[in-house]
Amino acid sequence: AWFDFQNFCQQLIDELLLNGVTKHTITFSYHHAGKELYSDKYVLHHIISNLLANAIKYSHPNGEIVFTITDTDSSLVLTFSDHGIGIESEDIKHLFEPFSRGSNVGNQSGTGLGLYIVKKYVDMANGTIHVESTKNAGSVFTVTLPIIHEHA
Repeated sequence: AWFDFQNFCQQLIDELLLNGVTKHTITFSYHHAGKELYSDKYVLHHIISNLLANAIKYSHPNGEIVFTITDTDSSLVLTFSDHGIGIESEDIKHLFEPFSRGSNVGNQSGTGLGLYIVKKYVDMANGTIHVESTKNAGSVFTVTLPIIHEHA
């Protein structure tokens, strides 16, 4: 369905902040040419909320999470960056496998299914996901999704 994507994302962020889920700062930057987006809200909700939750979970207390949305002629690009614990380089190749957890997560709770599920949703949307990370310096997750510019 068509919906106001900027408002949708802001509501997801507000839920995290207002529900006391985090004391982090979430800096949201929206640079998408169209106000409305034709997509599946359910799929986008899971992708965005999981990647924001992970950025919070693996960042230092009260840290900053940067969530940016930009577009190209044919794609929507969602970028999630943090300055948290990062991911070991040898763990990155297994990051989207089921039950895979980074070797440096310590005693943080989790099942290792979150990023596996995110990858499945990104695949369902005919998109891609890419991660760049440095141990003890943070991570950047980039999700690229195809977009439709005009109402059908």
